[in-house]
Amino acid sequence: QSIESWQRRQLPRIYRLVQEDDFEWADVAAALNMASIMHETGRPWTGGMLAVKATQVKMQLRARRCRQRQLWAGKQSSTRATRQGIFAWFRVQLGLG
Repeated sequence: QSIESWQRRQLPRIYRLVQEDDFEWADVAAALNMASIMHETGRPWTGGMLAVKATQVKMQLRARRCRQRQLWAGKQSSTRATRQGIFAWFRVQLGLG
């Protein structure tokens, strides 16, 4: 698994640490750097970078939940881009390259 997928899973927790506890983004970024958990570009984290990434992940998760609710509600999202995205996901999951 890539570090980016790990980060995506952990960022909601990190976001809650900052929102619900008394941590600053810069403090969390410093802790990640100390643990050698780098940004996907390989650069050390800054508080600003971490805040932006956490917000992006939060928006992506919200959009994913919205799409899931639409699918469960029977609404179809059969745009060409959606079908191509699903096809690409299947190729990766099945190792078809």
